Amino acid sequence: MTTAKQRDNAAEAVEAMSRFVNNFAMDADAFVEGLSREHRTLQQSATGVMLQWLRHLAALKEFEYDLRNEAAVQAARICIAALDKDGRFGGGRLPCI
Repeated sequence: MTTAKQRDNAAEAVEAMSRFVNNFAMDADAFVEGLSREHRTLQQSATGVMLQWLRHLAALKEFEYDLRNEAAVQAARICIAALDKDGRFGGGRLPCI
């Protein structure tokens, strides 16, 4: 069950990510490098969230996106199709070990 605190934490994370990507000079390499130094379990959890995001994008209907995010939707569909074909990640969640 999602608590109000969990929803608030999620909203704060979305706002932080939005501020980060809302800059043509963002340093995606620094983000990736920083995440690569996080604990391995946190890396797994972060990747799981990113996969859920890709699955969400891939499922959008034509009227739910436009030219501003069309490439993201197309890339997500390719990624999710490949993951589903592989069969190991179809459940949408990665294990927490």
